[in-house]
Amino acid sequence: MSARSVLRAYREIAALPLPPRRTARPRVAGVMLAAGACAGLIALGVARLISGPAGRDGWAGAKVEGEGPAGDDTGIVAMLMTGPEADPDPATPMTTVDTPVAEPPPPAARGQSAEIDRTLAAMSRAASAHAAVDAVLAAWNAPPLAPDEAAVPGDLPRIARQRSLEYLPVMGNASMLRVLDLPAVLELHVSGADEPRYAALTALGTGRPVLVVAGAPTEVDAAFLDRHWFGQAHVFWRDFEALGPQSLRPSARGAAVARLQALLRRAGANDVAENGAFDAATTAAVLDFQRARLLFADGRVGRLTRIVLYGAAGGYPRPTLVTGGGGTS
Repeated sequence: MSARSVLRAYREIAALPLPPRRTARPRVAGVMLAAGACAGLIALGVARLISGPAGRDGWAGAKVEGEGPAGDDTGIVAMLMTGPEADPDPATPMTTVDTPVAEPPPPAARGQSAEIDRTLAAMSRAASAHAAVDAVLAAWNAPPLAPDEAAVPGDLPRIARQRSLEYLPVMGNASMLRVLDLPAVLELHVSGADEPRYAALTALGTGRPVLVVAGAPTEVDAAFLDRHWFGQAHVFWRDFEALGPQSLRPSARGAAVARLQALLRRAGANDVAENGAFDAATTAAVLDFQRARLLFADGRVGRLTRIVLYGAAGGYPRPTLVTGGGGTS
């Protein structure tokens, strides 16, 4: 639809005889002008759609992960973020979980929140990141950072590799972190600081969340996370059974698939045979596991599914966020 056709239609409508009621003419004219304006806007909108949607910046230059190397599954409320070297598939639908709205904190909790704000604001971004990462490494019994070792998000993949860990940046909420059940470095936005500050979340069970701020564990009210954490988190994990950097999917074969099948059996999938073939029974077991944990059920075993599967199988020296109140599974 062009502007010329809109104008022509308007003139034809204007030429139609109208009832002799004077009071109705301004109203009819207004309606016709509005109709013409709407038609013009629709035409512009169609042109915009044809030209394609505008790009949306990702978090810190990252983009949403699809089925790329080193992990393929999208979580219940998580959007995995990867660097530009990964080629994402089209966006995968996600199942969301409603999170109860936190009630306003009592005055004592507000005072504590203000104290944490002041502590974090007084630290530099780098210093808060160093302390938070050190706290998560301590939970893993991994070597601590060197005093001058940088630990901002861009350094975390290197830090993980040097300590035989894997690194997973995520975007989600507290429900997603409960599913992962691992300590996490949270990116916080506090008053008095023009850059993010970091704290380690080490417990998120039935009690109050525990943040490690500047090396000191501190219980906080749940409303504190609602106000200061916008969903960006950093998780270390370990691929205990060496399932490999690529996701395992139907039709795969080999020793890694046999180890996956053993994991599934330990998690309760007794119908799976440890034959090294990602067959129909293995696919069904993976789908059942993903649905039971509210993961996106695609039958493929990427990073999210592996993390949750290791927790469900148990017996691994890994810290926990929820199930053990900061202990190991």
